[in-house]
Formats: sequence, structure tokens, C-alpha cells
Amino acid sequence: MHPQTTANLGSASVHCEKSSVLDTLRSNFGTYTSDVTHASQCLIDAERDAQRCDDEIQKLEADIVSLRNRQQRIYRQIDRYRSLLAPIRKLPPEVLGHIFRLVCTGNSVAEKIDCPAGYLSHVCAGWRDLARTTPSLWSHISINLYDIQYDPSQVKSMLTTCLALSNPSPIFLELTMDGVDIADFILQSIMRHCARWAGVRL
Repeated sequence: MHPQTTANLGSASVHCEKSSVLDTLRSNFGTYTSDVTHASQCLIDAERDAQRCDDEIQKLEADIVSLRNRQQRIYRQIDRYRSLLAPIRKLPPEVLGHIFRLVCTGNSVAEKIDCPAGYLSHVCAGWRDLARTTPSLWSHISINLYDIQYDPSQVKSMLTTCLALSNPSPIFLELTMDGVDIADFILQSIMRHCARWAGVRL
């Protein structure tokens, strides 16, 4: 802060300390005073101090934002470490595979495409390998072409994946259709799958 400044301005004295500003305002100091230099300087100093405070606040706020971003990155790292130590990662593959079979009771296409085995395979590389090497997860398929709201290519993609990964498990298929173009593809795909499973070339 600017040191106390005192000047004789007519019958009034100017004190630039905060404690005396109110007293000065209550005096007869005004526009008729012959010398306002010191009061002007006090104003300039105060405005400069206010700007310095504002600059410091902005710097501190930027530091706070930076710290919060760093904290969020650390929290994400903590989550990853906790995930590495999660109990489910200690399960043997055969136990985890049994849990997968309990969860994946069927893959269906109707108002939406629902492929639980596909969801599991997207969790991590280990789950992907286990899911894709467990044929029974892909062998139950239900397709209702009456209510389908998806592009036929998406249905074909899911069906192709299930048929490929279910081998050599038997296919359990529930198919509801009525003269839909994709029906021929489905039947042909199933026939090719059955032929491969039986060792017959079509």
C-alpha cells in the first residue's frame, strides 16, 4: 500500500490511508481546493493495487483450474489401479467362462439388437479372447423380423458373427419372419454353418 500521504489543501488535510479517507470525504475538501495532486496520486496508487490484486486472483484461479485438472487425472489413474486389483481379475478363466454362460442366455434381434456376448467382448482384451473362444455364448439366436428396426446389414453382421463363433456348438435358432428379403440370407448362412459343422461342403 502507498504510505500515508498528508498535504495541506486549504483548510483540509488529505490522508490516503483507508482509515482517514472517510474523514477526508466529510471535510470541506472539494473541487475548489487549490491542490489535488496527492489525492489524485492516492487514487492512482489504489487503482494500481486493485489491478495487481485482480491479476493475482486470475493467476490463482488459473492455478486452481490446473490443480483440479491434475487431480482428475490422478483420480482416473487411481480408478485404473483399483481396476487392476479388482477381485474379478483373480478368477480363473474357467470360472469366469461359467459366469459368462450364465449371463449370455441368448442373442436376439427385434426392436433392438441385443448381443450380450458382444458386450462382454468389448470390456477388455482378456474378456474378448474368452468370450470369442466360448462357442456356447453365441449359439442361441432369436430373430423377429416383424419388429426389426435396423438396417439388414447389421442383422447380417450379428448373425455371421454368432454363426462363426458358435462353431462347433449346435445352433438354437428362433426365427420369426414373413417374406423378408433377409430371410434367404439367414437360411443360407445357417445351412452353410451346419454343413461346415458336419464336414460337408455345399
